[in-house]
Amino acid sequence: MSGQKSNCLELVEFQFNSEVSPAEAQQALQKLSEFAQSQPGFERRQFTEVQHPRYVDMVWWSSLESAQNAADAAMKSTFCAPIFAKMDPQSVKMGHYLSVAS
Repeated sequence: MSGQKSNCLELVEFQFNSEVSPAEAQQALQKLSEFAQSQPGFERRQFTEVQHPRYVDMVWWSSLESAQNAADAAMKSTFCAPIFAKMDPQSVKMGHYLSVAS
């Protein structure tokens, strides 16, 4: 990142299915990072283990449009589908937040 502020934060809270080990969760999250990094407008990503199997994923995008386009692409992606299958869909909470001040 070149010192400029991020314009959009994507915040996702979720948990993995009970049969997914912490090591499998880390591998899945790394693959999601690879996907996110390939998307236009990606700036950076950080995920935090609340307590396995609960995680918080933070992705900074150059714009809301970039974030929404990447989310749409992920939902249609055959690369992401096996990763999402490891997650409890009822646990997913996602929001996009625009930067208004630094």
